[in-house]
Amino acid sequence: MQVKSISEFPGGDDMERFRRAAAYLRGHPGTRLVLEPKTYELHDARARRLQEDVMAGKLTRKPEPLMFNYDFEYVSGINLHGAQDICIDGQGATLVFDGFMENFSLQFCKNVTLKNFNIDLARKAYSSGEITGCGKDYTDADFGGQTLLSEGMPTLRVLIYNKKERRFIACMGADKIRQLGNGTYRFFGMRHTGSGDLMHLTHTYHFRPSILIYEAENTALENICIHSHCGMGVVGHRSKNILLKGLKIVPSLGEAMSTNTDATHFVSCAGLLRFEGCHFEGHGDDATNVHTYYHSIVNAKKNTCAAVVKAPTGTHSQKLDYFDAGDTVELTRVKNLTRVRTYQVLESRPDFTNMRCEYVLDGDLPGNIKDYFLADITQMPRLEFVGCLSRGHRSRSVLVKTRGVLIENCAFERIDCAWGAAVCIAAEGWWHEGVTAENVTIRNNRIVDCTSGIYIAIDAPQPDIPAHKNITIENNIFDCPDAKHAIHAKNVDGLTLRANRMRSREQDVLTENCVEAT
Repeated sequence: MQVKSISEFPGGDDMERFRRAAAYLRGHPGTRLVLEPKTYELHDARARRLQEDVMAGKLTRKPEPLMFNYDFEYVSGINLHGAQDICIDGQGATLVFDGFMENFSLQFCKNVTLKNFNIDLARKAYSSGEITGCGKDYTDADFGGQTLLSEGMPTLRVLIYNKKERRFIACMGADKIRQLGNGTYRFFGMRHTGSGDLMHLTHTYHFRPSILIYEAENTALENICIHSHCGMGVVGHRSKNILLKGLKIVPSLGEAMSTNTDATHFVSCAGLLRFEGCHFEGHGDDATNVHTYYHSIVNAKKNTCAAVVKAPTGTHSQKLDYFDAGDTVELTRVKNLTRVRTYQVLESRPDFTNMRCEYVLDGDLPGNIKDYFLADITQMPRLEFVGCLSRGHRSRSVLVKTRGVLIENCAFERIDCAWGAAVCIAAEGWWHEGVTAENVTIRNNRIVDCTSGIYIAIDAPQPDIPAHKNITIENNIFDCPDAKHAIHAKNVDGLTLRANRMRSREQDVLTENCVEAT
């Protein structure tokens, strides 16, 4: 493999050098780019302006609908589109990006490895201040000399962090903001009495991820650390065989928050998705969510149809999700997310402009199409989540909506919120995320001080039939004295619980609508 140093590429600043290097990698398969173990500052004027506009409220107090859609123009920091057989080895470097952008774009790539570097934001995607007092309907916080604060800034989520306990203890919301001077702001519509606690303001939900993997094959992220980002950390879509080894999505030193939403999210992928020795902490949503989409059938005649994804925020890459010719798709009942039958896709005609696709299947569709989804079970990876640590974040750690799953030798600590399960096995019709899980093994894990240990359910209007199949939970330690249940399982056909040690608040195991449970 040819070796090139980043110092060989000229440029007026670090971003220009990296973009010249990326262009070289795109045109020279078999190249390893080596960085110097130092801090690089990657500026982009448009990305910086977007961050400033968001913080000033110019994209409204709820910027997600404007900035997270398929026709929003965004900045790609380091674009590796089409690269093959290349590696970027950071050798311990830190890449500090200035502004809201997609840091790395790995689209239509093959055999790409990124390793041994850290990613951070020059100005974090959140703001952190110390609570100084409160009144009947407000809370005050001192943000010191932090930049870009204003009365119009979005505060989509206000997370309260207890420094002594080193954990997030509440999630609140503010109706309006008033600047009091000297870095102090008053947040109306919320009241928190804990002076000295930290207030973390989430200014964005979904936007471009730090690393996008799209239509790629054999991608490896090794010893990459992401400290802060204005959306998700890593998003994979319509890609095959992804290895995440030693990936860290954690706060930077002295901070409590990392990415604003999911640490990682993988959609309609295939092959093997493996997490090995990863660490997730401080992010605003799931550590990982692995699923395919439920597609709504908008018209059908015999064995031809058109289908679209009607997920509330669109796809997580804001690119078309569609079935390929030759794929196997399931016909699923909307009311309970049970499968009816499968089809093979004979023809696929994607319409990238209108974000829909037309298909020819190997069998006729039913007449009442509004009662059914289609889901691609070829674009559904085997998942291995092994030897990982996940702690101190909101929502679920591992959210499973795939088949052929191993979660083993992991630690889950302080997963705090109403639905904060260490492991959640689900199919969620409202989010149009599926499918029901099968052949899942969860073993030799330690689950400590989580709101919920393992939760298995179907999110559908009438979840009346056990739709998850063959789930084994064995040799795990659940030490969750504040959790109502260590294991709460619904709608499972074939549930095996073996040699688990459990401590919970009420009932260690609760099963509902399960068959063949032992």
